[in-house]
Amino acid sequence: MVTVNDESTTAKLKQEVANTKQQISELTPRIEKMKSQYEGNRQVAVDKLQFYSEMGLDTWLSLLLQESSPADVMGSQWLIERNLDAYMRDLDQLYLEY
Repeated sequence: MVTVNDESTTAKLKQEVANTKQQISELTPRIEKMKSQYEGNRQVAVDKLQFYSEMGLDTWLSLLLQESSPADVMGSQWLIERNLDAYMRDLDQLYLEY
């Protein structure tokens, strides 16, 4: 068992604890703000995911069936893929925020 008999060591440790408490109290509002932003972003992601799972395939098929030329079909497919890629980037960013 180690004992600390040096008063300066004890004082340094007490000062470090006080500094740590101060840093935590300064970071708490920022963390709360980040948590609130994350919760909002998470809800948007959930809503988008629900939309894509319920309507995505139907929308994609209706777009493809409405088009008359292969170029229009390819263009519609490209737009859908682009939107899905953007959505996936948003999900990745949300994951990184977590």
